[in-house]
Amino acid sequence: MHTFITLLISSALSLQALNIEGNELILIKAGEFFMGSNKGDTDERPIHKVRINYDFYLGKYEVTLGEYNQCVTSKACREPLKDEGYSFMCVDDNCPVMKISWNDAKDYVKWLSKISGKHYRLPSEAEREYATRAHTITTYSSGDTNESLKSYAWYRENSGYTTHKVGSKKPNIWGLYDMHGNVWEWCEDDFENYKKTPTDGSAYKSKSPSKKVVRGGSWFNISKSLRSANRGALAPDFRNYYFGFRIARDR
Repeated sequence: MHTFITLLISSALSLQALNIEGNELILIKAGEFFMGSNKGDTDERPIHKVRINYDFYLGKYEVTLGEYNQCVTSKACREPLKDEGYSFMCVDDNCPVMKISWNDAKDYVKWLSKISGKHYRLPSEAEREYATRAHTITTYSSGDTNESLKSYAWYRENSGYTTHKVGSKKPNIWGLYDMHGNVWEWCEDDFENYKKTPTDGSAYKSKSPSKKVVRGGSWFNISKSLRSANRGALAPDFRNYYFGFRIARDR
């Protein structure tokens, strides 16, 4: 089965780093993969083939506090929620922004699009899993074991219960950092089971949305939550220490 799946995954991927408006992007080439897992939670099923027939850019790193604060200074974004524990987190300019909601992330990409003249957006859930897996079919893009994960992710076992500067662990083979751990990342999609979600890489939109998808796990979570197929869902205005985001852009 693994050989069959590997053959079906697109074999061609070239990486191209692009630095625009302070956000370094990686070019992700079109391809297909099997999304989901039979080993995880029920909302990860059924496994289904997704065909992304377009190239797109994805942030090499999670959006940093320094980048996000430019939007705050311009009064286009509200500040991250700063409470008693905020100062105990990683709050340098090159730390991932956290304590922001899906709505806040949407305000940021709207602002970035306006000042750059280019269309920035949140990635779809399918794009996010495709880029996380990076041709792999293992539990994590680094392999199947917790030991393999340690060099690539900040999570409960090694984080010291705080966020860490972006890019301080190894990238996956497509050059993307912190695709597992550090902060959960908001995706564009409304949350739904996979019987309804698109198979073309686009984001799922519900007629009555109540929750938005988050992916990747965080510094606080155990390794199980960092699996490539794992999903989370929260209200679009929810803010906590665990949540940040990554930008995407059409080619």
